[in-house]
Amino acid sequence: MNNKLGVFLFTKDRPAVFGQTLKNIMPANHRIFIIDDSLHKSNQTKNEEITNKNGCSYLGIKAFQDFMSSYKLDPDIASFLLNRPGVPEWNLGYMRNFALLYAKSLKLEIILFMDDDITVTDKNLINELFGLTNLYHFTGAHISGMVDDSILGHIATALNKPSERTLSGGFMAFCPTKVQHYFLNFYNEDWIWLFLHYAPNDSIQTGEVFQAISDPLKSYKRNGVFQEFGERLLEAVMVSCHQGEHALLASEDFWSSIVKERNNYLTELRADAARLGRHDFIMVIDFIEKKANDIDAKILHHIFQNYFLNLRSFEQIYQSLSD
Repeated sequence: MNNKLGVFLFTKDRPAVFGQTLKNIMPANHRIFIIDDSLHKSNQTKNEEITNKNGCSYLGIKAFQDFMSSYKLDPDIASFLLNRPGVPEWNLGYMRNFALLYAKSLKLEIILFMDDDITVTDKNLINELFGLTNLYHFTGAHISGMVDDSILGHIATALNKPSERTLSGGFMAFCPTKVQHYFLNFYNEDWIWLFLHYAPNDSIQTGEVFQAISDPLKSYKRNGVFQEFGERLLEAVMVSCHQGEHALLASEDFWSSIVKERNNYLTELRADAARLGRHDFIMVIDFIEKKANDIDAKILHHIFQNYFLNLRSFEQIYQSLSD
């Protein structure tokens, strides 16, 4: 086993799915770490049992607390970066940061992030992605099945208006030593992180993995506005990336233009749905568009003001883990 290579598998409250996914990538010639963000104690127990049975490392609430204590990380000071596992709200950005810091503390040379609903049909693919990090900073696979996208993104694709995307954080390999940014805890945390690294110019997708299929419209009332918030964050980061100037994210005027363009996009999307008589799409777009009126430029601008203020603190914490 190569102790310098690691897979971090993220799961939350679905031990049956997680168990099958883990079984699918075993046996492995690299270390496997389970990041368990499960809310329910019974699922935490099941996930830990499955992890131990397969000889992997379980990283749940206790491991998180031990990590914070070992490296003397103040929860209040590091609250922009980390939050404990097992909370009901969205926590994936914080969990990805935990995995990132944990890998750095172990001096792992290459790691792969993997979500618990991904099926790997070719076990050689993980090693192939590890090998490609010699040429690219970020490597990943094409996603078949449930393509990694938002509710409105799936609607846009169905209306032949797909938006730009890059490799998915649900199955992505990279070298921890090359990381310069931390994950925001908002929807699209993986793509935001990648575009902050200018990853589209330094990434590759090869091979294919399968993501479990579900109805993307089913949960639009619960997740639609939450996702739209992340879509606006991502849109701004992509624009700044393509213009080669992330300093744009510090301008409120820039964010005003992003909000305006996104609102226009939703209007166009609705018009396309109307032309095709897709009343199901119109219902979803109308709901999200109405609720998204509260997402103004000041809110989005404030997020990145804080992000850049905290970036230096992240760099200091991150570098200290390997000292």
